[in-house]
Amino acid sequence: MGYYANITSCSIHIPASLFPTICNHILTSGFIRPENMGGGAYGGPDDGKRWFSWVDMDQLDSALKANDFLAVLECFRFETSTNDNGALDDIWFDGKMGDESRLFDCIAAVIPGTHRIDWRGEDGSQWRWLIRDNELRTLDGTTTFPGDDE
Repeated sequence: MGYYANITSCSIHIPASLFPTICNHILTSGFIRPENMGGGAYGGPDDGKRWFSWVDMDQLDSALKANDFLAVLECFRFETSTNDNGALDDIWFDGKMGDESRLFDCIAAVIPGTHRIDWRGEDGSQWRWLIRDNELRTLDGTTTFPGDDE
């Protein structure tokens, strides 16, 4: 089971020069610990084995060791867009949620500036990931139509 969500709007800019710093932080911050992983085997010969939900851990390991932050995002099923300088300037997501918020909570610590990623869930709920002051906050959203008084 899972909760389907998609990104509806994104305002993000991460220079390519920061990709190695981000990958190193993911590797050294304690992020890659079983208690942070939402996927795993429950029963059978692999009982207790853990991984990030929907993530191929071998591909993630390779991407991190290569300092390929875009490939890290792709491991978590984000689609990415870069500008002419290789900076990340847009991401998309449309699928079941897994451990994506844990990833962004981790990397927020090394991403300067303010970034916004707006989401809509399968039940119509809306929320924003706001990265500011090296912290990820999740803000619940509502839609209003000023001027429609009925």
